[in-house]
Amino acid sequence: QKSQATCDQQKIDSLEQAQALQKEEHEDLMKRTIAELEAKEESVRNAADTTQAELRARIRELEGTLALQKEDALAREKDQRERQEHEEETKRVEGEQQKKLEAEAERKAREQEFEERLAQARASWAAAEEERRQ
Repeated sequence: QKSQATCDQQKIDSLEQAQALQKEEHEDLMKRTIAELEAKEESVRNAADTTQAELRARIRELEGTLALQKEDALAREKDQRERQEHEEETKRVEGEQQKKLEAEAERKAREQEFEERLAQARASWAAAEEERRQ
């Protein structure tokens, strides 16, 4: 019975050792798993930070491009407005010049008409004077 008890005790000790070893292996596995997960989490966090930084840089770049495009659009709009104002001013000046030319042509036509009437009146007067002398 003593040897049976010793044998049983050895089995119990052996099982306890196996259980302790298994528990230790399980704890080691859990520690490695946690360490791997933490490393992956850090990697993901770093990747997210990098992506976020890249996105911020791209946003700044796009904002700069947009600002340049707005400036270009405003400059084109200003140029168009100035060109249109110049064209309107040119048309106004041309219209005034045309009116002056027309008024000058009308004045010359009236002057020529007056000269023709004056010449006719002088001719009539000279004819009447000649008739009176005869």
